[in-house]
Amino acid sequence: MKSASRLSILLLSALGCSGPPAVAPSPRSDAPTPRPPAIATTSTAQAAAVPVEAWDCTGDVTPSEAGQAETAVVERAQRNPRERAAIAAQDKLVTKFCAGNIDCDFLRSRVKTMRTGGNVSDVCAMAFIADPDIEEWRRKTESEKKLHNDLEESARKFVDLAKRATKSPAPVIALGAVVDGNITGGDRAQWLESHLRVALQAASAQILPLPHPFKGHAPPGIDVVVYTAVRVIGQDLEASWRGQAKNGPVFEGDPVKFPAKFAPATLTSAPALERKDPGLTISIDSFDALSPRRANGLCPGDKIQLFLSVPKPLHVRIFNLYGDGDAILLYPNAEHPSSELSGPDNALSAQGFEAIPSGVPGIKGSDVEQYVVIAAEHEGDLAPYAKMTTTCRLPADLARALHNKRGIPARALSNETGYRIISPDRCAAKPSKARIDAMTAALAALPECVR
Repeated sequence: MKSASRLSILLLSALGCSGPPAVAPSPRSDAPTPRPPAIATTSTAQAAAVPVEAWDCTGDVTPSEAGQAETAVVERAQRNPRERAAIAAQDKLVTKFCAGNIDCDFLRSRVKTMRTGGNVSDVCAMAFIADPDIEEWRRKTESEKKLHNDLEESARKFVDLAKRATKSPAPVIALGAVVDGNITGGDRAQWLESHLRVALQAASAQILPLPHPFKGHAPPGIDVVVYTAVRVIGQDLEASWRGQAKNGPVFEGDPVKFPAKFAPATLTSAPALERKDPGLTISIDSFDALSPRRANGLCPGDKIQLFLSVPKPLHVRIFNLYGDGDAILLYPNAEHPSSELSGPDNALSAQGFEAIPSGVPGIKGSDVEQYVVIAAEHEGDLAPYAKMTTTCRLPADLARALHNKRGIPARALSNETGYRIISPDRCAAKPSKARIDAMTAALAALPECVR
């Protein structure tokens, strides 16, 4: 997707810059309490429509197509009586079908005001929903009920596994990344996270937010971090979850399958590396402790930190893949000129990383950011990247190969991470034009990497 709102990540130090669950709404409660309706509910009616001006809020009025209807009457003396009557009729119709915690959003979106009318003292309205929409909603509701039941069953088993892995009768659980299409975040990831949270709560799990900073493994106060992955199987989605216990064990929960059409769509996905080495891990955390960790991605201007854990002393290269086939070398860099790293939780920059714009002149846009890390005992085994020793722009052929998750040296370990960029109109703040221009110019000024 090409848009000026799409961002890519650039190392601040390399640029010389300084710097440091969705719940379905319940029926409206602010609608006026209607007087007893003057017209009875009409069901599966096919009679001809009655013109609006002919309806004086008395007698029978039938919809023009098969469906269900409800009417409501309010006093004309009230403020905005026609709107109030329409809202009250819609609420009555939705409430007729939705009860308890059943998701009513889809049904409400299909309800329309069939007609309004009035007399000297009252204003009335009829809300209507067609039979095919009701049937589609019922199918969706049944699928979501099954999803909830399947998730709750999987969650109960998952919590039992967590108890055994941590040797605790009540392990504290935190929800980590939800990876969809090989990328962390997105509307579907946020939707699924809210369902996972409800399922774990139903299994009597104690859930706490991840503390800051989060370096990719269970921190103090958290017994298990849950990671979730979503993959497409035909017309279905499969959600699988993995638990990382603080004392080391990794365990898998039962996967849950459900129809893809009942979840938000995800438009962008990314190829996955053929080989991901578990001992070499790269993780993302918000640089600012006050910046919320978002299940659906990161906003323009969010500052982050990257942490790398290396199983033994290795020579490392880390690439940022952004835009439409572009990439830069993030590590080594001027702040950390040595390519050799070892041990857990290596912070890759004291200043952190910051989002810069794409979809502006000179930078093609994308709503996905990715990081690929490769590492080897001997630096020569990183060829054709071995001679790249500071921040630079990759030649087009090497950048495109990494976007396609190809060209990984045969003797190198590898892994990846990434996230989605949220449109600025859904975020609290965005960088100024001056900041955008400065970062764009700095990116353009980077030299091309030497093979």
